[in-house]
Amino acid sequence: MGVHGLLNIIQNGARARLRSVPLPYTNASIGIATILLNHGFIHSFTRGTRGGPSPSNFLQANIGAKRLWIDLKYGNDDRAVLAHAKTISKPSRKINLNCAELLRLVTGRRAQFISPLGLGEIAIVRCEVKEGKEAENLSPIIQEVAESTATSSQSSGEGSSQAAKSKKPKWRNVEKYVEAREAVGRGWGGEVVARVG
Repeated sequence: MGVHGLLNIIQNGARARLRSVPLPYTNASIGIATILLNHGFIHSFTRGTRGGPSPSNFLQANIGAKRLWIDLKYGNDDRAVLAHAKTISKPSRKINLNCAELLRLVTGRRAQFISPLGLGEIAIVRCEVKEGKEAENLSPIIQEVAESTATSSQSSGEGSSQAAKSKKPKWRNVEKYVEAREAVGRGWGGEVVARVG
């Protein structure tokens, strides 16, 4: 299920005044739920199964039955805190912004054809980042040099296979969902998947 489907489930649950809604247990749903929780759009989330939120049952359930239960948040006037959620990037038209374009978007200016974020609105960005022990402390330029060095030594056939393995970088590309302001702070660009307010 894509981001569009996840946001529709949450938004429809809020319109129906449900206490909680289940999402498929995926990296995308965990990432989006974390962003919504950090920015106060939902009350909490917990692991569970199709039957309901239950961390103990989650451990015994098969992968198809696992769910992430989102507890929705409402104001004093019984209106949902999550007023709207709109998908920006779609499979037929992916919208990728670099860090400078994301900065324009979050500071109230238009980026490409995306209108600026309004008051109380956030943008969710899907970024491909390097993750691992060394990746936390290395700049992107140093990472590229290390990768090219490891690749060239492997392709030239120098040394044993053991030496090539030891020179191989110990990080991998990981897909992360972050809020646009956080992506700008870290110097990341990525696909703008949704705006929430």
